[in-house]
Amino acid sequence: MEPREYADLDATALAALIRDGEVTAEEVARTATEALAAVQPAVNGLVDVPFDRPLDHAADGQSADARPRPPR
Repeated sequence: MEPREYADLDATALAALIRDGEVTAEEVARTATEALAAVQPAVNGLVDVPFDRPLDHAADGQSADARPRPPR
């Protein structure tokens, strides 16, 4: 997934792509991370840069799952 494709989609559309197997949750998380990293120096909008956390969840597919997750 390219950053431009990601930017053109809302959360519902991204979830549908993941559900339908067109992209993986990890792919979406990596694209979001790349997009955030690209603009962070200019906007300085993040206090913490949590780039690893979405990938932890994406690896097991839970990012696309709306059900509550058990605590770690």
